[in-house]
Amino acid sequence: MTTEISLDQQIACLKREIALRKNVYPKWVQSRGMKQEDADREIAAMTAALHTVMEHQRWSAPRPELAGTKPLVLYFPDEAARDEFMDAVKEAKPGMAEYVVP
Repeated sequence: MTTEISLDQQIACLKREIALRKNVYPKWVQSRGMKQEDADREIAAMTAALHTVMEHQRWSAPRPELAGTKPLVLYFPDEAARDEFMDAVKEAKPGMAEYVVP
């Protein structure tokens, strides 16, 4: 049986898991059941997963202001040309950088 888990539910779950780990890991470190660097790495990994899911949610959210518009796809001969173009866009329209998907 497959259950669909919404992005909001996934985010809530990750937040609970991070809170749980922040509560439990210090006890494990103190009892020498876990190294501090392992605890730090595991919490950092779970936090990174949370940020990834939140970023995915942000980019997949409906954008009513774009209804009826068409995407613009640009091709560049190389990375240097792309970077030069992106720098010019960011300079001319600072707010546009947040809408660019690399």
